[in-house]
Amino acid sequence: MVHQYRADATNSAVWQKCKLHTTEIESAYTEPIFPHSTFQEVLDNMKEQKLLGDLQIVKDSTPAGTLGCLRKQLVRIKYY
Repeated sequence: MVHQYRADATNSAVWQKCKLHTTEIESAYTEPIFPHSTFQEVLDNMKEQKLLGDLQIVKDSTPAGTLGCLRKQLVRIKYY
């Protein structure tokens, strides 16, 4: 399983005089791989999923604050 994420906050106060932070996560995984599986079989069975985290109000623009927003967003995402 491979995860890729993108996260960013707005440049200005766009909602009730607050900046907002959002996160997008893309996950890729494959069905079980067997010792005799070819690379093409692995690619053919690859699944992808894109998830969006809840918008978060930016209260702290420091790196620690950004990490806090990411943690809140990742905890709330449910994988199906």
